[in-house]
Amino acid sequence: MVAKRFVLFLLLASSLFLEDTLSKPGKKKGKPSKDKQNNDDCKGKKCSKPKKCSVEYTSEQIQNQLGLIPQFTNIRGYSFENYRSTEEVITDKSNRTAGSHIYYLIDASSPLDVYHQLLSDEVRYFYMGDPVKILELNNNVSGHIVETVLGDDILAGQNVMHVLERNTWFTALRIEGGPCGWSLIGMNESPGFEFEDLQVGNRTELISLFPEAEQSIIRLTENNE
Repeated sequence: MVAKRFVLFLLLASSLFLEDTLSKPGKKKGKPSKDKQNNDDCKGKKCSKPKKCSVEYTSEQIQNQLGLIPQFTNIRGYSFENYRSTEEVITDKSNRTAGSHIYYLIDASSPLDVYHQLLSDEVRYFYMGDPVKILELNNNVSGHIVETVLGDDILAGQNVMHVLERNTWFTALRIEGGPCGWSLIGMNESPGFEFEDLQVGNRTELISLFPEAEQSIIRLTENNE
């Protein structure tokens, strides 16, 4: 009787051990998983996943959808004015519309923007695509350049909007290497935008005003000496 009970005990213990073994994932032979390969490549460090564009649009699709056309001015890219106020305000020059809004797209084919200024306050909004870097010339900061990044990653310090005060020398550049290959932003001017209110920076004059930003000015101005 004791022997029978001992045999039953062994059978039960073996059954439990086998069940527990089968329930745990074992190591499979063959190639390591992608996660293991990535960890090995990173040598213990956490690998960052390659970023993807938030939308699967091309620059051409956005241009066609929003009616954007090439800008034949010193400020390059593709744009379309989709709003102009019917109200007017009085300025130092003449009456101006109270406000306007422009879609503005920059892609890999757009030449570099140049330093310029406006007679109106401008609010720039980030809509989609790769982040955009705004550079402002300012004598009150070291290096004479204030850098702001427009983008949707606000936790990384990017901004979905930025105010540019009138008479500020600035330029905007798409950050290269982004997954989209283009950037779409909005520009809201108050008073409304007029081409005659846009002034392109003179390289020599800007360097004399902001000497610490000389290299940036040389790169982002036309040779208008």
